[in-house]
Amino acid sequence: WNAKRRNRRINKYIKMGSKSFRKKIMLAKKTKQNKPLPNWFRFKKYTNIRWNAKRRNRRINKYIKMGSKSFRKKIMLAKKTKQNKPLPNWFRFKKYTNIRWNAKRRN
Repeated sequence: WNAKRRNRRINKYIKMGSKSFRKKIMLAKKTKQNKPLPNWFRFKKYTNIRWNAKRRNRRINKYIKMGSKSFRKKIMLAKKTKQNKPLPNWFRFKKYTNIRWNAKRRN
């Protein structure tokens, strides 16, 4: 009875046939954690926390591996990952440049 209830709760959050049970448990936990901060905590007397800093975008999911992606998509993602770096200091402090940071950098 308890296992059935737990499975139902997990399927409510994530419906993925190809994932293992442990992966589904982990993804369900991550989904539950991805919520805004409750107001009662936000307006507590001695707290400076105003938002959930660990909140993730649902479309940018770092927890699902790239097994289902096509080869071209994987190549494109690898290229974007290589480009997502800060500017080197030698370039930032070059004599006639105004560029100080990588404007296309993603989180």
